[in-house]
Amino acid sequence: MMPEKRVNWKSSKWNNQAGSALVFTLIVLVILSVLGLSLLGVIVHHTKLSSSERSDQSAYYIAEAGAALKYAEIETAIERYYQEEDGSEAEIKELIQTERTYSDFEEAFGKQPEAVVHIEANAPDDGQTIRYKLVSTGTIGKRSRTVERPFTVNWLPRDNGGVDLPAGTAVYTNTTIDLSGGATIKGNMKTNSDQEHSIRFDGGATLKGGSIYVPFGSEDRALDAPDWMLDDLPKPIGQDKGKMELPEFPVFPDYPQAEDRNLQGGETGVIQDGRLKISGGGNYSLSLERSTFFKEIKISSNNNLTIDLHGNNLSIVVDHLNLENGHIELKNPGILTFYVRDKITFGSGSTLNGSGETDTVALYYKGLEKLKLAGSQVIRGSLFAERADIELTGGGGFTGHIFTGGSNVKVDGGARSAYLIYAPHADFHFTGGGQLKGMVVSDSLTGDGGGGIEYEEFNLDALPFVSGGSPADVEEIITKEPIRETDEQEE
Repeated sequence: MMPEKRVNWKSSKWNNQAGSALVFTLIVLVILSVLGLSLLGVIVHHTKLSSSERSDQSAYYIAEAGAALKYAEIETAIERYYQEEDGSEAEIKELIQTERTYSDFEEAFGKQPEAVVHIEANAPDDGQTIRYKLVSTGTIGKRSRTVERPFTVNWLPRDNGGVDLPAGTAVYTNTTIDLSGGATIKGNMKTNSDQEHSIRFDGGATLKGGSIYVPFGSEDRALDAPDWMLDDLPKPIGQDKGKMELPEFPVFPDYPQAEDRNLQGGETGVIQDGRLKISGGGNYSLSLERSTFFKEIKISSNNNLTIDLHGNNLSIVVDHLNLENGHIELKNPGILTFYVRDKITFGSGSTLNGSGETDTVALYYKGLEKLKLAGSQVIRGSLFAERADIELTGGGGFTGHIFTGGSNVKVDGGARSAYLIYAPHADFHFTGGGQLKGMVVSDSLTGDGGGGIEYEEFNLDALPFVSGGSPADVEEIITKEPIRETDEQEE
């Protein structure tokens, strides 16, 4: 019997496990490497994302800082203008309109941040209150974010301290007062001139119910009159000199041009290409719902235009206000402010607000051509002419206040005027029976031909073109809204 063979499985090639540990180790290393690379990718991505988020957030802060810097500049300029009377409204509006780039920031992530700020203006509801939108874009590298801050400026007239109106005074001049030919003054008269014979009476001129005021020290030499008149004239009284300064003429606002349409009331009243024209007979109406611009307003053939303000304070900017022979009346006022850039024409018996209240119309005139009212022409409202001369003649009437920077103002031939005429650079001449009630303030004054000026009290608190005092706080002038982000973002 053959002996049984035993197989040694431990030494068999089938049971050879040599090198398995190495394979296992390699598998583990591969898995760990994959996990490590994945983790590294996550870390790198997270780092990039964090850096991007930091850049994005920093761009927002830069945009916000730019908005704050620009607003602070405007607020400071407005405060100086109203509280310290430094600068002008035109300079502030130029500051508002000028785009500004701010780059005085510390570098971030090796890049120089900057903020670019501009301001957009919405069309104002009137010539006084304007709503703006400040837009600031902050940029760091390729990251940009944009914020905006709406704010509103109420351009109240500044108290410039120049309208010095002595009480009870019919005539007030910087230099001479020369009266002759039956000219009459009813009320006080005053001059700032301390020169000899600064006040002259002759030829039947009279002063009724008033006193004469001259600078201290000139009481004995100011008056020049024939001996036979001196006994009837009061002795001049010494008084401090006053101050005459013309209020600041405003910057004209910008409004959208009037849209083409037919006016209600007939077939010949149209608005076309920014020109309002009425030539045929009829009574026309214009519903004015927002302030607007016209190249020309031309009314002829004795036509009437009624402007419905719907109870609002609105403005019209016009190059040429041309009333050849026409009339403008207001319905449902409000206050209507005209800003006339180039020319005012009044012909025949034209009227502006002829049956309305004087405080419902204000008229700013920037042109250089003389404004002349004659015949039965009438304006009921207040006028501020930047440099134009003014002449009221032949029965032409003006009821309201007149301010002008012109060099000559004349009232002649039965013309009538009421309230304040404030012309500190002008020679004022009344003659030919021209009559005024209120007060005249001028550089010099000449009266003859039976003309007369009678002092009549008016409400100084309601005086247009000037204010009664500076605002107590800049917050009364400029108001801001919170900063908010827009959708204007760039990668």
